[in-house]
Amino acid sequence: MFKKALCLLLAAGLLVGLAGCGKQETAQQSGGQVDKGRYVEKEISLPEEISGNLYHIGKKGENLCLYVQEKKEGGVGVACYLYKDGSFEKDTPAWLESLVFTEEQMALYGGIRVVENVGGKSYLYVNLIEGENIIGHLYRSADGVEAEDVTPQDWLEEDPEYHYFDSPQDIAVLEDGSIVAHFYSKEKIYDGETLSLLKEFRFPGDFSGEYTQNIYAAEDKFYLLSRSYTGAGMVFGGIDVYKQGTDVPEETIQCEQEIGSDNFLDILSDGSLVICGEKGFFKKSAGEDKWEKVIEGIYTSLALNDMYCGGITALDNGSYYAFFSRSGKDMALMEYVYDAEAVLTPQTVLTVYSLYENAAVKQAAALYTKQHPDVLVQVETGIPYQDMETADVDSILQSLNAKLIAKEGADILVMDGLDADSFVEKGLLVDVQDVIRPMAEDGTLLKNIVDGYTMENGAIYMMPMKISLNVLIGNKIDAKEAGSIEGMAQALAGKQEPILGALTVSDFIDMFVPYMVSDIVNGKEMDKEALAGYLESLKIIADNGGIVENYTDNMYAWNAWDVASEAGAAFWETEGFLQAMFPMAIVDLVKGSWSAFENAYTPVGQLGINSASPNTDVAKDFIKFAFSFEVQDGDFYDGFPVNVEALENQIKKDRSDYAAYTTISIGGGQETGFEIGAVSEENGKRMIEACKQVDKIIIRDKEIEKVMAEVLPAYLNGQSSLEDTVDKMERSLSMYLAE
Repeated sequence: MFKKALCLLLAAGLLVGLAGCGKQETAQQSGGQVDKGRYVEKEISLPEEISGNLYHIGKKGENLCLYVQEKKEGGVGVACYLYKDGSFEKDTPAWLESLVFTEEQMALYGGIRVVENVGGKSYLYVNLIEGENIIGHLYRSADGVEAEDVTPQDWLEEDPEYHYFDSPQDIAVLEDGSIVAHFYSKEKIYDGETLSLLKEFRFPGDFSGEYTQNIYAAEDKFYLLSRSYTGAGMVFGGIDVYKQGTDVPEETIQCEQEIGSDNFLDILSDGSLVICGEKGFFKKSAGEDKWEKVIEGIYTSLALNDMYCGGITALDNGSYYAFFSRSGKDMALMEYVYDAEAVLTPQTVLTVYSLYENAAVKQAAALYTKQHPDVLVQVETGIPYQDMETADVDSILQSLNAKLIAKEGADILVMDGLDADSFVEKGLLVDVQDVIRPMAEDGTLLKNIVDGYTMENGAIYMMPMKISLNVLIGNKIDAKEAGSIEGMAQALAGKQEPILGALTVSDFIDMFVPYMVSDIVNGKEMDKEALAGYLESLKIIADNGGIVENYTDNMYAWNAWDVASEAGAAFWETEGFLQAMFPMAIVDLVKGSWSAFENAYTPVGQLGINSASPNTDVAKDFIKFAFSFEVQDGDFYDGFPVNVEALENQIKKDRSDYAAYTTISIGGGQETGFEIGAVSEENGKRMIEACKQVDKIIIRDKEIEKVMAEVLPAYLNGQSSLEDTVDKMERSLSMYLAE
């Protein structure tokens, strides 16, 4: 929905087959010697006229070239800079210099492609804003001095049904001068002289993935990078090679190594291919079948969640470059230089185990490894996204527990989804109060969160990297007054109009029981008085909307979208300021209210150290680093920072590019325009205060929820008394709580 979406997945890679990186000499790891020699990433300082204005990178001869937006008399245009001998030199050809557009026309970032001197001609492809439309234009120069608009006629024709102009994502020029325009689901090939359409073809119906937005050309062939969606997100599928005049790939080039997503390609003069992904740079030399990993991704910005690669360039002399945007804003140009003294094999491998995928943990691992080349932080995920539906969680947990009891396993454990109390009782975790407490005392970390993880004896065995808030959005009730289970019961008592709508028992339990667990369990016993109080409130809430066995075809659980129409209130799990944009937009639309329900939070990325780890000191240093501003300031839709400075910095960020516009039902068969924009300063400050005040941990206990599912229906429909329901709960859970 958002114009710029953050990629939630980054996997920290293993060092695989690095001994031959760069084809340079390496020391042998024998007799006390350490293997050395690999590419290292170095940031090139960009002049002010380039920084923030970079469109794409390419090459002229043996030099890197950068195409940037440049202010000119009467508007803006595109300039070219060469990077030679460590400095930048302007090298804009006259034909490109002559093109000037208004700032309004070029308000969009991207949509620019410059192709110089192919078949004796040069081209500029640019998306221009014209009124409410975005229209692609193509300019050509045959003499290097003047440029003419040769935009194909079909790009300028409005779709009669949907009223938009179909513009290419990218263009490429083949050696015979023909132009290939790459659209989302089709290719169009035009005559290089007349720009008449020679061929159009759509991708076959059995094509299960999609192509990235860039197209690459060499001689009489063009190359498209395919990708397919899995539970882990978009993954690299291969390189489809098309020959001019054909509408099916001549060949598909696969890579036997894991490349990762966010792929870009470059082609060397001898036909060698270079491709990148978060796992690094890979090269397939001309005439070879195998790919060689030339640059390890974990040591580079490719592995960072807040760095977005925009393209790469590989030169024949062995130099590699990539440009990035930082959190969608500032530009960074990276050069990869072979360093014969760089340690190839890290002295320390620090392992981190997480049952589930965690973006913040992987960001911390990538940053730490990049800044500490002698330490490789390796993240192992027990249940990757693609296996969430089929994984045997019990077997995975049994295997993990067996390793830990045997004094094995990862150095650092992400405790989300694990039995933290059991781990502490069995002495499987290290007390990290010497790391965490000073950061709380000096105001670095949220004191309320640290206090919630401090044992009675002062020990701290784990600490969450992020927290999420379940926000209650109110339209027909005041969300602040109804901001607890008891408060909601009071707000709904006697109301005839359903506020939350009808719910199944499963949804009802999922919605409320996690807030009760910490109060109804007292040590190893059930707090019957607290349980009874909660059950009475739940009965009132259930009576308002009703409990159904199943949803029918014409019935569904109301959600935050429905607050604009039928629903009087709804919940939205809010994991950071980017994810808060939607619920706050709903609140603004209905002029409603919101609260952090039960003043509670869900911990995300709870870090603890395995007591059997041989790397305790390094592990503690990593944990301290994980709570630093540098790591915590990223927003990956994974929670609010527990680092105070990072939390407060979130409302200072420019999120004007993160926006969406759609329509929403307001009831009675009517719709209205709905704009989702950045969180207002007022709501942002309230969220920060909520993060500083929450003091209850939301606990999802499967066993308690299972028993609730068995006994609650009879109580809610009046077949069982409150006393009987409490007794049944106590009897059913007594053995479980005592263990």
